[in-house]
Amino acid sequence: MKIYFIYRSAYIPNSRHIKAFEANSVLDWFKDNWPQLNDEEAYSGLLGTAHVYGFPFSDYEGEQPISEPSSLSDLQDKIEKYVYSNEVHTQEHCIEVHTDDDEIELMWAVFDEIYVNENKEKVSVWFNDELPVSFSDTLFNEEIDSEKVSPEGKESGCRTYYLSSSIYDSGNFDDLYKPHVLTGVSIPGLLDYFRNSKDINTSEDDESYYRKTEISYLQQLCKLYPDEDLKEIITAFSKINFAEINDNFDEENMDKTIELLAEKEGTSEGKSITKVSDHLIEVMIYWSEFYDYVVIFDDYWANAHPELARSLFYFHETWEV
Repeated sequence: MKIYFIYRSAYIPNSRHIKAFEANSVLDWFKDNWPQLNDEEAYSGLLGTAHVYGFPFSDYEGEQPISEPSSLSDLQDKIEKYVYSNEVHTQEHCIEVHTDDDEIELMWAVFDEIYVNENKEKVSVWFNDELPVSFSDTLFNEEIDSEKVSPEGKESGCRTYYLSSSIYDSGNFDDLYKPHVLTGVSIPGLLDYFRNSKDINTSEDDESYYRKTEISYLQQLCKLYPDEDLKEIITAFSKINFAEINDNFDEENMDKTIELLAEKEGTSEGKSITKVSDHLIEVMIYWSEFYDYVVIFDDYWANAHPELARSLFYFHETWEV
């Protein structure tokens, strides 16, 4: 049976790493690979990524070998005792672990193909390292729990969804939030919407203070550069991380933004990644060691990839799988 190890980390541009294995069960995967999971040098080769915080399993106090788990409950006990973790969820087909490295929050999980088949709308994003760019000629018409952005645009029935996993205040999972939705707007109409709208607002009970600032900043860039196309605007958007935007953004003072962009022009390490297509935008904004991760798509894209769209909504709202 297929077993999957996943790692969610803002040190990775799109926040996600996955590797597939073969084993009889999730518990057997741990048993089969127990020596490597307990080895300082071997575990990263096994998991397929250079560093997963908390590994290897280690008895730092007793400095004794750790016996392989005999049951799921024993496995949970060993994770909680010998791998740094904040929260561990254990079930037959999925083990998921919330952790942190004192800088940011991280998660890893191991689940099997049974869990995948039963939870496709949660895990689909993990199997799409490269998001597809194809789209439909009809609209995605499902109701989504979202934060509405006003004013409404003029494209009847269409919505554009703004999702971000951003790093603020030495965290990131605590700041995850439901999608912000621009109603009456498609990706091709995004520039005109931002340029022709006076102010962008959300409801008074919107708890996502940071997200509102991100969207307002994107609008400011659209107005600041009235002759540039969407790809050029998104490239400018990718030059400044959201912590800096939050510290420096002034909706009324465009000169301040111009100065900040000019400063970043000379210091940018060129590691940010932008992908702009007809109905989908991905932005991976590099700063320090981390990446802010943003996905923007409209109903035409969501209708072509409904399962993946729902998985993206879920991914940007919670660390869990």
